[in-house]
Amino acid sequence: MADNPTHFMRSYSFAGFRFDPRARIVLRGDEPVAIPPKSLECLAYLLEHRDRAVGRDELISAVWGRTDVGYAVLAQTLWKARRALGETRADTQLVRTVSRFGYQWVAPVELIDAAPLPAQPSPSQASQVQDPPSPSAVPVPVTSSPVPGTSRRWRLPASVLAAILVVAGAGVIWLGRSTPPPPPAAEPAAIDGGRFLVLPVTLDAEAGDGAWVRLGVMDYLGARLRESGGVQVTPSDRVVALLSQQPHFDVGDPAQLEQVRLVTGASYVVVPRATRHDGGWKITLAMHGNEAVQTVEAEAASPLDAANGAVERVLRAAGIETRSLDVRPDRLSELLQRIDAASLAGDHARARELAESAPVDLRTDPRLRLKTAQIDFHSGRLDEAAAVFEPLTGSSTGLSDELRAVATMGLAAIAERRQRYGEAVVRYGEAIGLLGERGDPASVGQAYMMRGLAEGYLGQTDRSLADFGRARLAMTRAGDQPMLANLDSAIGLAERARGRYGEAAAAFDRAIVVLDRFNMNDRLAAALIGAVGVRLALLDHARALVLSERAWQLAGSIESRILVNYLALVRGYALLANGQLGAAEALLQQLGPIADPASAEAMPDLLLLRVQLDAARHRPGITSRQADLLLDRIEHPVEPTFRTSLGGAVMVLASSALDGNDVALAERLLEHLRRGAADSGDTLRPLALALVEAKILAVRGDAAAGTHFSMALTEADRGPYPDALVTVGLAWARQLQHGGDHETMTMLAGRLAPLVERDFRAARAAAVLYRALGEPALAAAADVSAAALAGERDPHGPL
Repeated sequence: MADNPTHFMRSYSFAGFRFDPRARIVLRGDEPVAIPPKSLECLAYLLEHRDRAVGRDELISAVWGRTDVGYAVLAQTLWKARRALGETRADTQLVRTVSRFGYQWVAPVELIDAAPLPAQPSPSQASQVQDPPSPSAVPVPVTSSPVPGTSRRWRLPASVLAAILVVAGAGVIWLGRSTPPPPPAAEPAAIDGGRFLVLPVTLDAEAGDGAWVRLGVMDYLGARLRESGGVQVTPSDRVVALLSQQPHFDVGDPAQLEQVRLVTGASYVVVPRATRHDGGWKITLAMHGNEAVQTVEAEAASPLDAANGAVERVLRAAGIETRSLDVRPDRLSELLQRIDAASLAGDHARARELAESAPVDLRTDPRLRLKTAQIDFHSGRLDEAAAVFEPLTGSSTGLSDELRAVATMGLAAIAERRQRYGEAVVRYGEAIGLLGERGDPASVGQAYMMRGLAEGYLGQTDRSLADFGRARLAMTRAGDQPMLANLDSAIGLAERARGRYGEAAAAFDRAIVVLDRFNMNDRLAAALIGAVGVRLALLDHARALVLSERAWQLAGSIESRILVNYLALVRGYALLANGQLGAAEALLQQLGPIADPASAEAMPDLLLLRVQLDAARHRPGITSRQADLLLDRIEHPVEPTFRTSLGGAVMVLASSALDGNDVALAERLLEHLRRGAADSGDTLRPLALALVEAKILAVRGDAAAGTHFSMALTEADRGPYPDALVTVGLAWARQLQHGGDHETMTMLAGRLAPLVERDFRAARAAAVLYRALGEPALAAAADVSAAALAGERDPHGPL
């Protein structure tokens, strides 16, 4: 059992250290030990729960307050604390790693009375132990190799999918709103009745314990406007995200209110105020439209009752016919809104506390159980959430079909998080059936989008795109612009999977514009990662560099280390593609263990980037031991999101081996790839098999090399993007420069010619071929292009 609250008035003594939980500080004697904040929180949680092993998901949820932090990040964060306390990887006297589960505190602990605290570290000292800043941004192809895949089976960037799955979790909470849903309408909600945006409630000082009213009543007002008036309402979490970037937002400033209205496309911005009045509550709503302000008031015993009256009046003031709904808030309604308010504020611990401390007569209510399951889901307690969601999907629960659909979508989201995509498709289909054609359009749209993502992973691209089309229609009806932008990111992935890179770039660009406007940074980062990958595949290196720089600027504001890792990855590849080798190497150095070949927590894609940087610098190729280590990291990733193409990795590693004249290693890598499953879904495998064998044969002087280069070119042509062509063309030109067939050289030079002014590698290869063909003028022109595109690369060095 974890320590009870009275223990927090005492300190823990262990191995010559003392931990004071009040100040969250570790002392050796009277001297503070420098430990980064997140690392210290990991240590503290294990110490306070030392009677048992703590699962990785539980520890991540407790320390970060979210579920999308990778296991590698957790291990790296905890290791900093252990190292600060003198542990080594071979000597683990304080914390034991529990294989495939988590960690457990094992050192003896003595509880002692808390001593007076020493002076806190100075600001300069504190700055030395902060969690490391996010790395500099660099665009990268969103696969492990510079040649993206084109198979109809998706190799989705884990970063983009992770961001969308996080949105799914947030959607589960938002969809399960506390107020009863409206009865089925004769027609779907109209989209021409005006779009409303409700701001957080301004509270008078005497509001007392009504602090929950700020976000809870805001959310309730939005739900009641949507249900009573059939109008579009900007979801509460979008409003909170928008205002989080504007700490000095003033609801009394008409210019700022008009800016919000224009940014979000709202017809009306509703500014609520709550005051205590005659023992009850008064809710005042100021509705700001086109240069007009209308104000309504309502009074009642509770803030929710007062909000009900105010909603009816504000809809009438807007000239919108209201539905007659018998909605009478009770104790449960207020409790659920208090929980939602805590969730919207990001205080999931408070949300759980409210749910667990509910009055006994409310605890068995299925609506509260559903809310508890949603909190478990968001906190990473997936098993606990599934155990509650499952019985709530049945028809005997007393829940409406809409709330049963929320429970079913919860199970689907859990399946998708666990990469059980077939199960997710079935569950989302069940939810869609419960919602029906006239169900809440936001819920319907989200269900279709998430099912489409799961179908894409199963290789069902046609079904996926059809579901995305259905999702767009529903989301348009709901008026949820950020969710539509998220859908565009998903469509960008689908178009990329079909080899339609121009359409993919356009979809990502649409998403970026909207997400930037709404300050939805996690989703914006995901869209930018996708956009950089597509631009690199199209050899639009300059645009990729600009996008990657913009993406990297977001890194410091994003809590998800998964996203930050992939932001760094795309930034690194964009720098490499533009010849900014020093900046790329500095980035890898800044990233620390996640990009360190010696670290067990390293991200394979970042290690492959390092190999390619070494090649660009003409440094010695990898050794056999280094190659084996990288293959092991790829095939047994420490973090599930570290999905890497084995085919792409073998192309990079074999090329490095051949640069070091280690033909035997290259052959062994090729054989390793051959032994892998042909139906693994690795889209780069066929290209890698042909290209690596061609390069090995070329080094051996075997005439059959040309046949295999031709096969590799055929594989590259299966995708309508030029990066794969350049990869094959450069390797083939290396062989042909020593004497090749005139017709073959002419063909290859012609294929590369349109790319000479866009890509350094294409310019170098074309120059070599033109010289071999006796075309000095064309060779000189290609040399000029190579020099202009070189950056820090040598335009005259070996190919």
